[in-house]
Amino acid sequence: MVSRPPLLVDIDDFMGKPLPLPDHTFRIGDGGEAHVGQFPNLRVMAFYVVGKAPVPLPGGEVDTLGMGPFALGALIGDAHLKLMRSPQLSPDQWELWADVGEIAAIIDTMLPLSPKADAVRAAFLYRVGEFMDLALHRPELLPEIIARLDALTNERLTERARAILETGIDPGTDDLWDSNEGGAHVRD
Repeated sequence: MVSRPPLLVDIDDFMGKPLPLPDHTFRIGDGGEAHVGQFPNLRVMAFYVVGKAPVPLPGGEVDTLGMGPFALGALIGDAHLKLMRSPQLSPDQWELWADVGEIAAIIDTMLPLSPKADAVRAAFLYRVGEFMDLALHRPELLPEIIARLDALTNERLTERARAILETGIDPGTDDLWDSNEGGAHVRD
């Protein structure tokens, strides 16, 4: 008989080690270019956040989805707005490099998704729609939102992504605008 170690890892060893975080570094604008390829692997991140930040449900039910997918989708929405913003424009110019193909490319990078991880795509689209709603119905807020968008860095996006991957909660959900206090407005 040949003496060799077992192929499987002991369950206690496997469960005792935390899973490493997937790559979550944003690189928008590196090399003088801006494209979706400078985002981290969104598909892996989407699966990783399922179940993070569970919500207490009535009747002792268990929340298996959590708020993590919604936080990640909003973060991806903010990163998309940063990607679409032309660096040559001043904050009082609010035109974006609006390209529906970029939205489709971001959605495609998350395919195929399980029904639970699909919440990330829905939250991403909601965040982009929220911005378009502000642009159409509250244009007076855009100069400040655009200034905040211009100030949003890859480091901040990466910091937010790390927090979402670890906890399911986005510490920068209101970096661009606050949509939780009686309608969207820019934070003071």
